[in-house]
Amino acid sequence: MALQREALRHGRVRGRYFRENFAQGGIDLVQVVPELVTNADAAIAAGGRGHGRIWLSIGPPDPAFLARWRAELRRMRAPALRVWKHEVVCTDDGEGVNAEVVDRRLGALGERPALEDQRGLFGRGLRDVWLAQGAGRIEGVREGRLVETWFFPAAGDEPYAYVHVRDEPAARSARLALGLDGSGARVTVPLAQPRVPPPGRLRTLVSQLVQLRPILEDPQRELWLSIAEESPQLVTYPAPEPDPERPLVFDDHVEVARGIRARIVVRLAAEPFTLGPSRATRRGGLVVRSGRAAHEATLAGHEGRPGARRIYGEVRCDALERLQRQALDSPRPEVV
Repeated sequence: MALQREALRHGRVRGRYFRENFAQGGIDLVQVVPELVTNADAAIAAGGRGHGRIWLSIGPPDPAFLARWRAELRRMRAPALRVWKHEVVCTDDGEGVNAEVVDRRLGALGERPALEDQRGLFGRGLRDVWLAQGAGRIEGVREGRLVETWFFPAAGDEPYAYVHVRDEPAARSARLALGLDGSGARVTVPLAQPRVPPPGRLRTLVSQLVQLRPILEDPQRELWLSIAEESPQLVTYPAPEPDPERPLVFDDHVEVARGIRARIVVRLAAEPFTLGPSRATRRGGLVVRSGRAAHEATLAGHEGRPGARRIYGEVRCDALERLQRQALDSPRPEVV
């Protein structure tokens, strides 16, 4: 069945939205994967579930879907990505989405998540990922309805467009085809780049992503990774081996500004870390955390100091979460 132009829905930009505040989207997997997995984690929490599973797969697209996508988007003259060799698919068993939820959360750039403690950036960072790649798809089940929505850059002045390809009762066969027994969602990000790292490197990358640390360390979450149709493997964080003589260097609360305190924990590893160029996958250094979020791992410019390569730990300051939300609600755009 051909898509109809009148079925297209166009997004808009909320006036106070400022991309640098929240967007982590891009074309690199160290940006794409955290967006998908943290969204899935938030959906599980919003669904009121204690334990939840997230399935992440990286591999070739379905040929039948790709052929239909290419034909429909060419006919509609949308400036979307038409062909790709690899895609990232993330499936969760959280609260799920239906057409109403997708409309509400894809309607405008810069809207906050519905729940104050929701860490997922669906409708904000995820759209940046889709726009950067030039294509996107979300499929979900919620309250007995199934939706499949395509997302792509708009041909006119609007920043993007989306269309509900399916909006129907969620039959059990359709749910199982998505890998869902109950509610949940499956998000697909086509990758514009022609190559992805080899399987071993991909597993290492996902297990060491700083932004995924809270999820990988949570016994109530399971993250499974499947690469190019290989058997899924449970992803675990490769925790450092502590120094046997002095594992803990510092653990105390420090006042970082008037009325704002942070807990700083500094530990010592048995062996020095290899400091790669990316903070996104750094095992050493102090992880800056607020609420459910892990922002980055840093040594605050002391990478070259003696012993710095054995330091790891965290700086936890929940005021960062309040600061980000205040910036989004500010009458004028702010960069946090």
